[in-house]
Amino acid sequence: MLDYDAVHPNLKKLSHSSSILLHSCNRKFELLRMTGQREESDFHLDFGKLVGFGVEDFLQKNDIEQVYFDMFMYWHGSIDADDGIKKKKTFWHGLHAIQKFAPLRWSAFKDMELFAYKTIGKDGKEVLKTATELSFYIDLGHGFSYRGFVDAVMLDKMKNELVVLECKTTGNNNVHEATYKHSGQSLGYSIILDAIARKMGRQLGSSYRVFYPIYKSSVMEWDLFPFNKSHLSRARWLKDILVDKDLITARANDNHFPMYGESCYSFFKECTFFGTCEMSNDVMMKGILPVPEEDPNSFDFQFTLLELIEAQLERHGAAV
Repeated sequence: MLDYDAVHPNLKKLSHSSSILLHSCNRKFELLRMTGQREESDFHLDFGKLVGFGVEDFLQKNDIEQVYFDMFMYWHGSIDADDGIKKKKTFWHGLHAIQKFAPLRWSAFKDMELFAYKTIGKDGKEVLKTATELSFYIDLGHGFSYRGFVDAVMLDKMKNELVVLECKTTGNNNVHEATYKHSGQSLGYSIILDAIARKMGRQLGSSYRVFYPIYKSSVMEWDLFPFNKSHLSRARWLKDILVDKDLITARANDNHFPMYGESCYSFFKECTFFGTCEMSNDVMMKGILPVPEEDPNSFDFQFTLLELIEAQLERHGAAV
């Protein structure tokens, strides 16, 4: 019998990135979630966020000079740090990325616009919100939760369909579609699309489209991968989340998160905890990350696991 209450709260907050971490190495997942230590230099993450912000801002305003100014106000790091120059990930490279994105905006996305929907603001009044950085929260029970964010939802005006846009950055020269085609991240997007579709007073079809614009910083070019996703895949996605929940609980109950040696060296560098992860938790976790406060109501959409299962059964029954 699994004892869910014995799991530390820091291990109960799940997401797409945490699932990848868990599958790559149980021990690495435990240490990172408990200590809060970051895996890589800040400028990698900051650059990716800057480009994502610029893409969303450009889709909304279609004014590249205004977007440049907004990106300047958004950026809080060094303008041209040495590490960023070597990796082509400075603020200036971010501006170049948006300049290169502009032709893509007026070709692949020429018939699309950011979707705007009505919701209730903090003051209790109805407001119109642009569908960027949409957040969702799933209560998995026993204190576990799954949180996710969608970069943008667009409306294809010609087909009258909702389309997901997920912007990525990579340092690789070449990107294969297999990197993203079966990503668990995009499988959960139907949750958000269903919620928005209900606000529009209509149901989604049996599938939906996800576009992955990928900025390759090494060659300063964009790739675009469009995928069709089946709503029926959501049932498998939900089951995978529950499997992760039980795996984490089982490891915590046994007080044993095993190391996966094949993950000790990846992306041309050793793991943050290489050489120390075999030490005891008494040594490794002297500075445990405080449990972050999280209000489910701060997310754009909130669900319980039961609600999602019932919705899936209803959709499946309708399809049959």
